[in-house]
Amino acid sequence: MSSTPASLDASLSKPVRDTADKISSSRALLTSRYPSFLTDPYAHHFGTMNASRPTSSLSRIATRTRVFDCFVESSLENNYTQFISLGCGYDFRFDRLDLPSSATIYEVDQKEVIQNKLEKMKQHSIPSKQPQIKRVPSDITSPTLFKELQSKGFDPSLPTCIIAEGLLYYFSPEVARGVIRRCRSACTDKVCGMFSAVSEEAIGGMGGLFRWGSDDVSQTFTQQGWEFSTALVLGEARCGGDCFNDFLKEVGEYQPDSSEIKLSTTLMTETSGPLTTKKTFYVACHSENNEHKPFSEIETQTRDSASSIDGSDTVVVVLGKKLMKNGEMSNELKGRVLRAAALNATFSNATIIFSGGLGEASQMLSYARSTFGPSSCSNVVLEDQSTTTRTNAQLVSSIIKRNPQWKKVYIVTSVYHNNRAVGIFQETLSAEGIEDVSIFGHPNFFACPESASKNEQRHKTKS
Repeated sequence: MSSTPASLDASLSKPVRDTADKISSSRALLTSRYPSFLTDPYAHHFGTMNASRPTSSLSRIATRTRVFDCFVESSLENNYTQFISLGCGYDFRFDRLDLPSSATIYEVDQKEVIQNKLEKMKQHSIPSKQPQIKRVPSDITSPTLFKELQSKGFDPSLPTCIIAEGLLYYFSPEVARGVIRRCRSACTDKVCGMFSAVSEEAIGGMGGLFRWGSDDVSQTFTQQGWEFSTALVLGEARCGGDCFNDFLKEVGEYQPDSSEIKLSTTLMTETSGPLTTKKTFYVACHSENNEHKPFSEIETQTRDSASSIDGSDTVVVVLGKKLMKNGEMSNELKGRVLRAAALNATFSNATIIFSGGLGEASQMLSYARSTFGPSSCSNVVLEDQSTTTRTNAQLVSSIIKRNPQWKKVYIVTSVYHNNRAVGIFQETLSAEGIEDVSIFGHPNFFACPESASKNEQRHKTKS
C-alpha cells in the first residue's frame, strides 16, 4: 500500500507485511520437498525464515495455493481476460501459471512490498513479464483504488477475476466489507472472485492480527452485491485440507499417525450455510446473470506447476558433507540433493556440480539417480577432490572458468553454512578473474535448525 491506511493500524502494518515473507518461506520449502505439487521457482529469494514450520502449517499453505491456482486456471479456461490480485505479497502465481498473451494482470500491495519485490526481481534476474503483469503499489482499502487501476489500463467492461488470498481478515469489519463491495461494483461486465476468510471465532488469531470474520459468508457477500457460489472449508483452523493430503497419499508420504506429519483427515467440504466453529475457508462468488461458476474441483494429482525456465546459463553447485561412519549420506546431505533436484526441474538445461571428496560427490549422484531416475541428472559434473568449503570453491571455480556460458551459480548447502559458502565462492571467483557471474545462495531447508548455531560455530573454524 502507498501508505499505512487508516483501516490498518500502524502497529499492525509491519507484522502484516511480514506475512509475505513467511508465506514465501513456506512455498520455498514446499517447492523443495514436493516440487510436483507446487513449484515456485522464485520463492527462495523472498523467504528469509529457516523453514522449520510445522507440516500442518505447510499443509494449509499448500492447500490454499492450489485452491487459488485452480480458481485462476478455471477462469482462464472460461475466457476471463483481466486478473486482479489484492495483497499479492511475494506471490508469483501469474508467473508460474501458463497465461495466454491476451491476459492482463494487476498485482496490488503496499508500497514497501511492491518495491522490495521489484528490487529483488532485478537483483536475481527474475523476468518481469511486463506489460502483461502490472505491479501496482497502492492502498487496497482506498475508495479510489479501481480508478487508479484504470489509469494503469484496467478496463471495467472486460471479464475480470479478482483474488484476495490471505487478506481480508486483517481489516476491520467495515473496511473488509467495503473492499468486497468495491470489487464487485468496479466491474460492469461479468466478474468472479475468490477470497480467503475466517469464521468469527478465529478473530484475534495470528497474535491478534485477525480482525474480521464471518459465520455466514453467503449473506456477507450477497449483501455486498455478489452472487454467492460456495465456500471451501479447510479441515481444521490451523491444518490443511484433503487437497494436500490426497497428494501425499498419491506419492506415498501420507502418515496420519506420524509425529512429523500432522495433517487433518477431515474432508474439505462445500458449505452455503452458517459456520459454528473456528474455520479457515475460501469464498467463491460471481456477478449476476453469470452462469459460469469458475470453481468445480481441486486438482490433487502430481503435475508440472510451472513452465521450465531456460537454464543453459545456470549451474547448480551442491556442496558435500562428511559421510557417516557407515559410509552413508546423512539426512542433511540428502536434503541438499533434493533441493538441487527441484532447482534442476525448474531450470531446463542447467548443469549440476556435485562437489565433495572422500566419496561425497559420487554418493550424491547415486542418490539423485536412485531417487529421481537417470534422466533427472543428464547434465552432471563431479568434483570429487575437495575436502573443505574453500577447496570446493577453488576446484569448482576452475570448472566454471572453462565454461564461460555459465552466468548464474546457485550454491546449495545448509542454512547455517549458506552465507559463509557464498562469501568464499565470491572471493574465489573474483581471484580467478571471473567477474560476470552472479552467485545465489540456496539454503537447504532440511537442515536441523536446533543444531544450526553449533554447526555454524564449528564451520567458522574450518578453512
